[in-house]
Amino acid sequence: MNFSADVADTVPVFAQAANANFDDVAQETPSPSAQAVIVHRDAPIRTLADLKGKRIVVTKAAGSHCHYLLLAALARAKLSPADVKISYLAPADARAAFERNDVDAWVA
Repeated sequence: MNFSADVADTVPVFAQAANANFDDVAQETPSPSAQAVIVHRDAPIRTLADLKGKRIVVTKAAGSHCHYLLLAALARAKLSPADVKISYLAPADARAAFERNDVDAWVA
């Protein structure tokens, strides 16, 4: 039986790493400027390394582009997920937490 699906972000990468049997038959133009690590305007965070020990919220979806961006940003700063406090929330809840200053950064 064959199925087709529209998937996004890094889902195919994680599926491939899990030895899923599938063929990737299409692609979409990347839009890296559509995602970012957002911090409060008055925060002392100026570099990725400044995220150490900070509270970060990200979309609750393993393998999402935001999750990947956070992991890649931490790696670039020579930090691990254990070096920060990560909260996984739905996008609306993540935004609310950021707007209430409950977190230091939001990966969106």
